[in-house]
Amino acid sequence: MHLLGQADVGDGALDESQLRDNGPVPYGETPEGQRDFLYELFAGLKAVKDGAVIGDLYWDPVMIPADGVGWQVGGDNVVSNTTLFDFEGKALPALQAYADN
Repeated sequence: MHLLGQADVGDGALDESQLRDNGPVPYGETPEGQRDFLYELFAGLKAVKDGAVIGDLYWDPVMIPADGVGWQVGGDNVVSNTTLFDFEGKALPALQAYADN
């Protein structure tokens, strides 16, 4: 997954609880990098011998920021910057990789 920035939590402050470091990756931590990663992932899955892969699982692709929504009731949402949607709920380019595969 690729980081797509941090949510503005008001008054120009950023949510410091968001995931920040995915380690070394060949894709930019941008919407386009996320899209490119998924296209390469799907190509790799399709190339598995004898079609021995069923598909992929993208954890919480729609978990965008909302008050009181997190890993536990009332907890922080620390993955809202790794979804397939921006902080306003608009689809990111990565969603097209699913449509094309």
